[in-house]
Amino acid sequence: MTETTRLSLCDNFSHSFDQASRESRLHGSDDTFKINHLDCKSLLARQLLTFMCRPEMAADSDTFANGDTTVLKKVQKGFTLIELMIVVAIIGILAAIAIPAYQDYVIRSQVSEGLAMASATKASVAEFFADRGAWPANNGELGITSSPTGKYVSDISIVDGTIVVTYGNDANPAITTAGSNTLSLRPAGTPNLDVVWSCGGRALTVSVSVDTAGADDSTIAGKYRPSSCRP
Repeated sequence: MTETTRLSLCDNFSHSFDQASRESRLHGSDDTFKINHLDCKSLLARQLLTFMCRPEMAADSDTFANGDTTVLKKVQKGFTLIELMIVVAIIGILAAIAIPAYQDYVIRSQVSEGLAMASATKASVAEFFADRGAWPANNGELGITSSPTGKYVSDISIVDGTIVVTYGNDANPAITTAGSNTLSLRPAGTPNLDVVWSCGGRALTVSVSVDTAGADDSTIAGKYRPSSCRP
């Protein structure tokens, strides 16, 4: 059957369908339990017209008849390949940003453990300075016989008053390699002989009258230090 012949038959069939539909409405019965024969013809004609003259509609949709109105319900076909690729790309970008940021956060928390462990040593240094007016040269002058250690800290030592925290043990390799594993706390005395501390070589904001001979020996990368320990 040629396209011209098919379209001609569709037009004739559509005309017959409209006539049958009008007759159905004119001769319809008031009995709600009786199905008019012409109503059945109208329904069958509508469905046949759809499948004959609109094959693409029949293939892509479910057809429902409701009086004189045809409702087409599209079939859900899921996600396309492009949509799935976009989702995977977004997840990859978020992972590339989030994983390094989380790793830096974990390392900073490990560095904070060393500063917390050094608190007791800082108190001992301040007490030594208040009693003698000088800084202790090493752990022995404070009566420390063995260096404090922790899960992420391998050593805490005093060098001419400066406290040097060395990271190791279970710490991240980024802060355990020699040459990038130490953080220093340098004390200084104010004119009132109060002890203030400089962490990681950060400049003090108060005037000092008694400085320490111990140099800053901080080698940990700045991004892993607390904000108060960045120069």
